[in-house]
Amino acid sequence: MLCLSRIRHNPLQDTPDSLTPMPDLGADVKKFGEENSSTFRFQHILKVCQSAPYEKVVQGWFENDLNLKQFVLMESILCELEWTLFVDMQLREIMHSQAWTLMAYLPFACVAHHFRFASVGWPDIKFPPHMQEMNQKLAKNQNLVAAMVSDMRPSTRAFTGTTQLVCDILPFLVHITQPTLRPVSTQLYSKDEKRDLAGLVDTMIGYNLTHTQEKNVHCTISSWTREYARFPCNGSFMPMELLGRGAFGAVYRGKLALGRDKIVRVAIKEPVDAPEKLKESA
Repeated sequence: MLCLSRIRHNPLQDTPDSLTPMPDLGADVKKFGEENSSTFRFQHILKVCQSAPYEKVVQGWFENDLNLKQFVLMESILCELEWTLFVDMQLREIMHSQAWTLMAYLPFACVAHHFRFASVGWPDIKFPPHMQEMNQKLAKNQNLVAAMVSDMRPSTRAFTGTTQLVCDILPFLVHITQPTLRPVSTQLYSKDEKRDLAGLVDTMIGYNLTHTQEKNVHCTISSWTREYARFPCNGSFMPMELLGRGAFGAVYRGKLALGRDKIVRVAIKEPVDAPEKLKESA
């Protein structure tokens, strides 16, 4: 009776496009079985998660979780969501109470995830960049808000706090600073249009706002406030994409006009008539 005591591995079996290192020809079949046992896998994954930077491991787990193809059983998905909730609750308690001893329980979530969704084939894992991008964007927006508040008009800054500015004022300023001006010279504007333009320029000066033209494919003109104050809008705040090409063109021309120094100087220099003078002229 022929008995196999050694195992030979084909380097091209798993990844045909790349060569793997030469397998250990002295490896025993029994040892191979021990390395694939549940106990060995448990200890190995636990040791790897404890040795690696755990924050990066958790971020990579969260970002690559939905891209895996092993989500077949609802029971596995439910277990994975429970472990995700466990990690969130543990991290919240650690940061709140500074109980660093609780961090010893965090790697077990990765072990449970491995036993539920591990496969023979290599999954398409990507390095987690979203957390770093969000932190950079948050720091950028916070610096922009701080610069905006510091350069505001004193009469405006006296009644404007940072939280009030972000939650209550900026969502409305996004729509207030989108004028619908006619594509004609400022000399042909009516008194009402000149009054609206002067009031809009005064508002933008008071809050230290301006429109800058972005160099992209669409050549759009926008302000950083639109990205910072992008909250779910109600029925009165309709996105510009739903208003049609004509309204979008009118708003684009208005932003382009406000971006020109000449028109801004005319709007500031042009005095706004009082209601009494308007009645007399009528």
